[in-house]
Amino acid sequence: RTPKKPRRARGAAAMTAAAAVATEAELCGVLAELPRVAHAFGYGSGVVPQHQPRQPQQHHQQQQQQPTGNTHNHATIATMAMAGEGQLSSSTHLQPTLSAGSSAVVDLVVAVESPLEWHAENMARNPGHYARHLRMLGPASVTALADGVGVGIHYNTLIPWRRHTAEGGATTGYYKYGVIGIDRLCDDLTTWRDMFVAGRMQKPVVTLLGTGAVEDPRVAAAGAANLRAALAAALLQLPEGFTTSQLHRQLCGLSYAGDVRRGRPLSPPPPPSPAAVVFVE
Repeated sequence: RTPKKPRRARGAAAMTAAAAVATEAELCGVLAELPRVAHAFGYGSGVVPQHQPRQPQQHHQQQQQQPTGNTHNHATIATMAMAGEGQLSSSTHLQPTLSAGSSAVVDLVVAVESPLEWHAENMARNPGHYARHLRMLGPASVTALADGVGVGIHYNTLIPWRRHTAEGGATTGYYKYGVIGIDRLCDDLTTWRDMFVAGRMQKPVVTLLGTGAVEDPRVAAAGAANLRAALAAALLQLPEGFTTSQLHRQLCGLSYAGDVRRGRPLSPPPPPSPAAVVFVE
């Protein structure tokens, strides 16, 4: 079944997307510097626009005045989920408009057919993306650490790049990208083996496609299964009646609740902030 196309953004959201077309081209330009990938997506505040946080007192007063979001129950959400896969999509076309003072690190994940072969080619093409000790040990060390110690994904971080701003200027920014095998990615999406990439794809992401490219059908199917499972898990933890805001909070909290770093003193992930995440309905 062909997924439905996401509805076009209107009003201010449409102007934001139109103004940031060059940014989307820049993100795809990053992929042009890397070896061929099977699938890629961006996530986080450097890619997906975020709501500005309200002042605590103002937010508390608004919560007391009226509930946030539309009220739903399990039956209405189940009907929406069964209406079509187009309803269950975390992919969005809303790109950020970068300002001269933007300092957000752009986060990317790329899925490849063979991580070992991909890292070997990328080390030859972009040796500066890797730490010195990994360059000395070779690509086999990268995949061994990712699979044996990590969760199947290796990140190259703080890669500098020249990015254009909405004002027509340019500034130096940074991006990081994680590399994962496409089979490992699909396994995590369908079984929540590690719930690392699966958790990120339960929130809004931007799928990056080159000219004439289409989304990998394996990732599309596994991603839809991941979203259906996340919706079911969230509903099991909600009362019979709930608001859209409560559903979003529960969905955002799934991956944080399963993170083994929670409660540890070393590098804990930031607390969930679903109020700052834009969900495209």
